[in-house]
Amino acid sequence: MRIKGQKKQTEQKLTHGAMWFECQECGKRWRMWLEKGVEDKRFRRIYPEKHKLVPLSIDCQCGGSAEHVDWDKDLVLKSYKPILPHMNHFGYSDNEDYAMTVIKRL
Repeated sequence: MRIKGQKKQTEQKLTHGAMWFECQECGKRWRMWLEKGVEDKRFRRIYPEKHKLVPLSIDCQCGGSAEHVDWDKDLVLKSYKPILPHMNHFGYSDNEDYAMTVIKRL
């Protein structure tokens, strides 16, 4: 039972790593976190049919196109960690072929 005024609990989104993206137009760089199920080797072994890939390029706020750079600097976490409200990330969606781009700030 929920107490009046108490917020409904939502399922916590989890991340397993991150990639760096850079805009080809303005040069801005930022980290994109990967939600569980997106480019996720552990998830892919268990649910290969549900695994999602990230898009090859994403839109920058300047109107340019950003691509994954510095592949050797990709971050891989040993365990899943919460995605915090301020984190840019690729979100998992059952209804999409690729992960959804969620930009919180640049």
